[in-house]
Amino acid sequence: MSKIKSLLGMGFDEFCKMIEEPIDGEDIAIVAKPSRLIPIGKKDDEMAMTSVFLSALKLVKEFRYLFSDQVDLSKKGNLYCYTEVEFPFLYKTPELKNEEKSRFDGLTLVVGGGKIKDACIFEMKYGSAKIEKEQIEKYIKLAKILGIQKIISVSNQFVTKPTDYPVPINTKKWNGQLYHFSWSYVVFLAQILLRKNGTDIEDIDQQNIMDEVVRYLQDCDGIKHFDSMKTTEKWHTLVNDLASIYVKPEYKKDREDIVESWIQEEKDLALKLSYLLSGKKFTPIKIKTKYKNIPERIEKESEQLKEKRALFSIYDIPDAVSPMSIKVDFRARSFFVTMSVDVPNDKTAKGKIGFIKKYVKKAKEVNEEGFKGIQDYIECIITPKSKKDEAWKKTIKELMSESLELPKIDFNNIGFTMHVVLDKEMLSPSKFIDAIEKWVQDYYSILMQYFEKWTPQTPKADTKPVLKLNDNTLETKKDMD
Repeated sequence: MSKIKSLLGMGFDEFCKMIEEPIDGEDIAIVAKPSRLIPIGKKDDEMAMTSVFLSALKLVKEFRYLFSDQVDLSKKGNLYCYTEVEFPFLYKTPELKNEEKSRFDGLTLVVGGGKIKDACIFEMKYGSAKIEKEQIEKYIKLAKILGIQKIISVSNQFVTKPTDYPVPINTKKWNGQLYHFSWSYVVFLAQILLRKNGTDIEDIDQQNIMDEVVRYLQDCDGIKHFDSMKTTEKWHTLVNDLASIYVKPEYKKDREDIVESWIQEEKDLALKLSYLLSGKKFTPIKIKTKYKNIPERIEKESEQLKEKRALFSIYDIPDAVSPMSIKVDFRARSFFVTMSVDVPNDKTAKGKIGFIKKYVKKAKEVNEEGFKGIQDYIECIITPKSKKDEAWKKTIKELMSESLELPKIDFNNIGFTMHVVLDKEMLSPSKFIDAIEKWVQDYYSILMQYFEKWTPQTPKADTKPVLKLNDNTLETKKDMD
């Protein structure tokens, strides 16, 4: 159909006319409903949640800007949001003539100067429903014809970052980008705007709208946090298999499910840490990974799980003393959380230990009860510069003792490792998640947050250099005297 070659660049009045009037006396070209903040129908079904979410983007400027930053959506111009969007007339084109019709759950248009400047297609899933490859591939065909370069999906599936897609999709023939968000992440972004952290909503009426949106989404049964490993029925068997001498080859798919669940938990925990740390400013937690996409990561890390019988994660916390490393060891039925604190390289061993002890002391003074609850699980480890020397290990109690024997090795940092044995918790797919989330948040809030990075001082010159004119070389004032 020649009437719609591309949405981008189309006049907005023309777009609206296509919704209301048939073209050439035939079909309506576009079917779309403006999103409603108070949707009609069921309280928390898929379309109601979509309508509320898109309306919040339109009505609350700061929410729109915060979300737009995640997907590189233009902030200039007016935002228009629609639900249940169809383009029936497109199915008379040669490209789609034999295709089954598709309907977008949502469509957003950025309009400036009367023209459509940017657009996003939305696919939303409710409850346990997952993103479907075939459906997204149909959306891509439509996006190519319409000139839309962004497709955004939202479900209860978690990903490491928005550009990591939960299902493998080939996008090479489409000049666009897929993005994915969990509903928990959407709620997190909305909640952050209601805290006094530098991302406040200026207008009081928009604050009230955002508050009601958060209340609505929090009450929706269709929004879930990650609370249990995927292989629920086999979990006990798989844990025992990973602790055995030889793992069974028939559990290969189950190990992939464990890694996929771990990736889900990893992101959910990152959201909880982000919210925990965003009282003063918006603090998103990043997860370090070397893999390009989720399918590749699942494949590689399931092999790693088979070989090392362990799961690993690294959380990059902005401005923290170091990244926070996590390890789950199935053989030892143990859980480890570690940070590595750099020490001044211009001090003796006594000075380096003293630098560390002042932060431990501060953590204990601020929350003595909490500190007592974790201190028995924490070991201080010094890795020497020379491979000939042995590592120096002390409990945190021994570190703070007046009778501490100083290390007789040279070192650059001290590691603080929390080691928790998961006995009954390891055998339950839900208690396993609960235990990890509790200990990680305790580790950061009780100990790690009180440490500060050491940075070397800028070196100072002893004398002022001056220019010796006769041979155009630099010579110090002392040398000239």
